[in-house]
Amino acid sequence: MELRSTWSPAQMRPWLTNLRRLIRRKRPGHRITFTGDYDSWEAALRETVGYDAAVILEKTRAAMLKIKNGEARYERDSVLFDKVEYSFPVLALLLRAALESNGRLSVLDFGGALGSSYFQCRSFLQSVRQLEWLVVEQPGHVACGKRDFESSVLHFYESTEACLASHQPNVLLLSSVLQYLSGPHAMLGAEIDNRFDGRVSGDVTGEALEHDRQAGVIFFQAQCQLRKIG
Repeated sequence: MELRSTWSPAQMRPWLTNLRRLIRRKRPGHRITFTGDYDSWEAALRETVGYDAAVILEKTRAAMLKIKNGEARYERDSVLFDKVEYSFPVLALLLRAALESNGRLSVLDFGGALGSSYFQCRSFLQSVRQLEWLVVEQPGHVACGKRDFESSVLHFYESTEACLASHQPNVLLLSSVLQYLSGPHAMLGAEIDNRFDGRVSGDVTGEALEHDRQAGVIFFQAQCQLRKIG
């Protein structure tokens, strides 16, 4: 007796996709996976959670409070470390920007969480005559940052426009953040380039573009490289 499935390949594809995801999640050490392609950025969002999740903010806050209070030395993605991992290429460009601006360094840290990069770099920036570190983040992070971490140097804003209304930053720091934006190309467009005199710094650069999917999902290799445009 021959058994035949009444399901077409198109009908079976979603079930097979979900089965593969379940298997990956159960495999030890495999918590992060890449799937797709998706028809749109919105379609991908419907199957994921983002950095706006309350649990992520709370974990980051708890870790950063330990950094602020001197109970830990370094934090990355809410994980604490006993040793600071410096990004010397980033530090080199920050100090160069300060030198070229007569001792003034104003950093717009786009997607800078609760100031992780500031706390990472601050020991090298003590001799900077005029220092500002301006974090642009999601509303929840901004509210937390203003309440628990803001200082005369470190400030938080919900948008680039709000930040630029009060400050004139001379460095834009994009630290492994572009791949989380629906429109990263627009972020690096002419408007941003003009505002920052052609200077863009960060862990992710246009040359590191690995694969640009139709859905708008972009994968970059974080290589701690710096790039001067123009």
